[in-house]
Amino acid sequence: MIRSLSGVSPAEIHDAFLDAFSTYEVRSDVSLSQLSDMMRDRSCSLDRSLGYFDGDRLVGFLLTGYREREGKRSLYDVATGIRQAYQSRGIGKELLGAALREMRDAGIDRFALEVLENNLAARKLYEGHGFAVSRKLRCYRADLAAAGYANTLGLTARDVPIADFPALARGASRNGSLGFTPSWQNANESVLAAGDGVRAVEFLAGQKRAGYAAFAAASGNILQLALEPGFRDGAALGSALAALRSERGLESVKLLNIEEGSATDALLWGLGFENFVNQFEMIYENPRTTR
Repeated sequence: MIRSLSGVSPAEIHDAFLDAFSTYEVRSDVSLSQLSDMMRDRSCSLDRSLGYFDGDRLVGFLLTGYREREGKRSLYDVATGIRQAYQSRGIGKELLGAALREMRDAGIDRFALEVLENNLAARKLYEGHGFAVSRKLRCYRADLAAAGYANTLGLTARDVPIADFPALARGASRNGSLGFTPSWQNANESVLAAGDGVRAVEFLAGQKRAGYAAFAAASGNILQLALEPGFRDGAALGSALAALRSERGLESVKLLNIEEGSATDALLWGLGFENFVNQFEMIYENPRTTR
């Protein structure tokens, strides 16, 4: 049966998560603490999340985030998984169908998710429920020590309080310094939710602002990295990365969900970053609220 995950323990969800993703293309052997952080950072609401139960045992789940984005009430698929022994029984289809029915009844405008480029079965499932691809997202990584990027522009990295990050990033996707609208997991809301788990810096060329970055303190994963006009080239990006290494100790970095065709995409490719996986962002628009 399908019911809300409200009241289900984090440990039970974690156990199902590890089982479901044990053979996944991207490793997902996360700890209970890491899963809890991911759910927090992506605004996961257990009241809005659904589980599929065999008796009292959780065998499938759809973890759902909720935010208001771009003036729309929006849901996000934080993670959907089915225990290995229960796969190929249509449980994922049942969970998705139930989630969309609840969404329509609640008058929520939009449901967003990401699906790996090579996961054709999942993409077909989502398209069958009315989701459409909105954009392709690339994921990059680099070993900064091996790459040897030089800070040719002499950029410095000044810490910015996380509470001030929205003001720092305001307008970045519109004026081009970021180049695209961040995906759900990299949005300002995710940066703020992470609290001490994320650090933000402003890049300065003397007293002139050259850009900014927000990155996970533990992993070095960069949630957002933007460059201002006059600094949107390989030399500036290489200098910013060199400053992060020398001043913040980042030896390797990942930048997830970079929009294909954006300025940032071109710069990372030009600097020799490894494009290790791609995925599609897909959107379902509620026909009852779309005009």
